[in-house]
Amino acid sequence: MKKNAVSNNVSSNVTINAGKLILSLPDAKSPTIWQVNIDAAQLSAFSIKEDSKKKTFSLVSQDSSESINEIAAFDDKQEAVDILMEISNVLQTTQSKNKSNPSNDNKTGSDNKIGAVISVALIVVLIIIWTQTSSKKSGLGTQGSASVSSSSSNNASESSGVPMSADDFLNNR
Repeated sequence: MKKNAVSNNVSSNVTINAGKLILSLPDAKSPTIWQVNIDAAQLSAFSIKEDSKKKTFSLVSQDSSESINEIAAFDDKQEAVDILMEISNVLQTTQSKNKSNPSNDNKTGSDNKIGAVISVALIVVLIIIWTQTSSKKSGLGTQGSASVSSSSSNNASESSGVPMSADDFLNNR
């Protein structure tokens, strides 16, 4: 009797640990601990199959190759459905964490390299644009002064940038 009291305190549990989906099913007809890689679990379909001859309800997984793997059998359909829903909740929680965590391990090195190359290319383009616009500004300033000096060449004291001696400057004042 003491043994039954201990087993009543233990219930089925679905967890993810070290990249594995782990099902602890002590309430199953044959108590089972089952594990699978989380990536494979996310690509699998989990369902309940009824065996009317044995009057059991089996929790099964079906992978992409259509092979069906029986995980555990239950006498009560509701127990099997409860485990199925718990698997669903754990997988959904894991997927939402992976989507919201940009620093997950799904990022490959090539993605990082592409981002670095794009960043460097953008910096180079910005530097080229900046140098061209600054050289155009300085080029416009010299062209403007050249046109002023040619239009007012008649009066040397009014033109800027024309060399003259200090005596000539003071005499023309």
